[in-house]
Amino acid sequence: MSEKKQATIGQALIVLIPTCIFLIYAIVEMAADAHIPLLFGAVLCSFLGLKLGYTWKDLEEAIIKAISLAMPAILILMTVGMLIGSWIASGVVPTMIYYGLQVINPAIFLAVAFILCMITSLAIGTSWGTAGTVGVALMGIGSGFGIPVAMVGGAVISGAYFGDKLSPLSDTTNLTSVSAGVPLFEHVKFMLRVTVPATLIALVLFFVVGMQFTGDTVGDIPALLEVMRANFNINPVLLLPPIFIIAIIALKVPPLPGILAGAVVAVPLFFIFQMNMQYDSFAAACAGIVDNLHYGFSIDTDNDTVNSLFNRGGLHRKMWAISLVMVAMVFGGVMEKTGCLKSITEALIKFAKGIGSLTVVSMLSAIVGNLITADQYLSLILPGRMYRVEYIKRGYHTKNLGRTLEAGGTLTSALIPWNSCGATMIVTLGLTAWTYVPFAFFNLACIALTLIYAFVGFSVAKLTDEEKAEMLAAAEAEM
Repeated sequence: MSEKKQATIGQALIVLIPTCIFLIYAIVEMAADAHIPLLFGAVLCSFLGLKLGYTWKDLEEAIIKAISLAMPAILILMTVGMLIGSWIASGVVPTMIYYGLQVINPAIFLAVAFILCMITSLAIGTSWGTAGTVGVALMGIGSGFGIPVAMVGGAVISGAYFGDKLSPLSDTTNLTSVSAGVPLFEHVKFMLRVTVPATLIALVLFFVVGMQFTGDTVGDIPALLEVMRANFNINPVLLLPPIFIIAIIALKVPPLPGILAGAVVAVPLFFIFQMNMQYDSFAAACAGIVDNLHYGFSIDTDNDTVNSLFNRGGLHRKMWAISLVMVAMVFGGVMEKTGCLKSITEALIKFAKGIGSLTVVSMLSAIVGNLITADQYLSLILPGRMYRVEYIKRGYHTKNLGRTLEAGGTLTSALIPWNSCGATMIVTLGLTAWTYVPFAFFNLACIALTLIYAFVGFSVAKLTDEEKAEMLAAAEAEM
């Protein structure tokens, strides 16, 4: 049996550079999807793995393990698709949009959207659930106001990732605290030093950008409302499912069954409020709701805005994102197994001299993890394990690392189109790759402030000699 070697940094770059070039060219110049470039990278890395002494069975096991890590995300994607289909068919989303268009002032809409998604994500701890519920409705309201989709998407994603980064109910918040070796609430409290000013910056920017949208610039709201009334039974009772799903997940029901319950609750409301609007018989309505859950809702009116707002959802429409997640995990699995990821991070740490450069390196490692593995969890776990001891040896508390990982791992995941989070946001919210990134003000502000703090030495937690010895012993015992 041949000896299995770890890829050198040169070998890792031989795989990484061509894959990144292919990815960028395919997406930017060819307007193609990321699937084939990522598969190309996986094949290239597999050949490298065979040369390094790994068997195909070794690589296959790594691929299966990586995909298994993504299965919770895939299952949530499927349930979010069904939830959107059932909420549109039952009139939940149309009702939210209908009242939103009448209540919210377009000039402050972007700021309001950000705040609503902040509250929702903080309560339920999931950016995907926030985007698939409140986010979908807000995208519809924004379209009705004539606000560019990219701007609305930036506001929704900013608010959704506020809770994903900060909520004690969030998987990533818990995972990062464990990876960095920091108690959960200490991790959350320390992040507030960046989160609070970043939130204020984002709010100001959303107010400033939103001020250009006044009553003279919005679309034909009365015509839109009339078409919605003609095709849906609008009723305040239909606002209960969003409240229900926020409540049950806030009560610590896991996101997957919570979102699925939200989809199921909307089904009887469909029969009560919408059946007679859309179908001639009970049997046809039963077939229709099953079709909506599977393929999404479909409507054909004379109003293109209404059609674009509601022709979405369904399990089937999530298959593009699911296939992208699986392909990305294939690439990430072989990159991790062959040691390419480890070689890259080991090379990066050589450039870290002070806390500023160490922050850049650990953040860059999380971003590279998001780019290469396309998985938010791996981008938090791997750098956390690799840099935890390094932070302690240099006399810095690992809550600095936790804050950096949240900025580089959690918040950039939604900005990368082939990442599982980016793909989910694009499909769920109907966005175009990259266009929304400049408007994800909260995400960008957190990243910038984290780096600024590190370089100027503001809010950098240091260790006493006693704390250093104690934490170093604990970290090395866990490795």
